[in-house]
Amino acid sequence: MWRRAYRIPEPNVEALAQELQAWYRAQGFQVALDRTGGRVVIRAWRPTRWQAALGLTPTWQVGLHPHPEGLTVEMDVAYQVDPAVAGPTGHFLLWAVLFAATYADWLRVALPRQTWQTIEYLLATGRPPPAPRGDSGV
Repeated sequence: MWRRAYRIPEPNVEALAQELQAWYRAQGFQVALDRTGGRVVIRAWRPTRWQAALGLTPTWQVGLHPHPEGLTVEMDVAYQVDPAVAGPTGHFLLWAVLFAATYADWLRVALPRQTWQTIEYLLATGRPPPAPRGDSGV
């Protein structure tokens, strides 16, 4: 898990979450936001056919936690399991775990740097970063 704290008076977590959601979608990710008690968790994933068939999807999670001193951001990879699919295909689960672990390792290498850069740009400027030129590699 990656964690950073920012000293920002009254961070606008909702606006930051909306901008991050748009940024992930622009890169081809599906995105969901979960809100609880002032915190926002952004989940981003790119489903593939084999993930849908096996019911196991690695998901990038970004937690935005406002507090009196500013904002704490946490990031990590989790797995979404579709029990309706994973149950009947349980004998293939080992292969799903191996493929998902490889993809999750890729997420842990490629996304943290880009996500931190995007968050820091949004916090500094209040607007989305410029669109990347060519393939972002994510």
